[in-house]
Amino acid sequence: MKQFILQHEQRIEQVLRSNGGSEALRAYHERQIGYLQAERFAHLLVTLAFAVFTLAAFGVCLLQPGIATGALLLLLLALLVPYVFHYYLLENSVQRWYGIARQLEQLELGVDRRSP
Repeated sequence: MKQFILQHEQRIEQVLRSNGGSEALRAYHERQIGYLQAERFAHLLVTLAFAVFTLAAFGVCLLQPGIATGALLLLLLALLVPYVFHYYLLENSVQRWYGIARQLEQLELGVDRRSP
């Protein structure tokens, strides 16, 4: 996913540098935003589920300390941390892509890209 995001941003940035944006490119980019938003939402749900399970396992560890409950908590933490980082990547990418979509729209309309 990270590679896909980087490649897409590089292609769009090349077009922006050459001032060659078009309505078709903006539509394509907005479709990609939609796909990334769907991916982000799915990972939000998974991340929240793992967070709830991790908190529940922590509660069980407090009430019933033992090797099995400690191992369960460590396993859930080991899975939760990468999910949080992946969600962070998706969220920041979507935010950057919103800015790129605005730039493409301004380029289409002939507006100076440096203005807010």
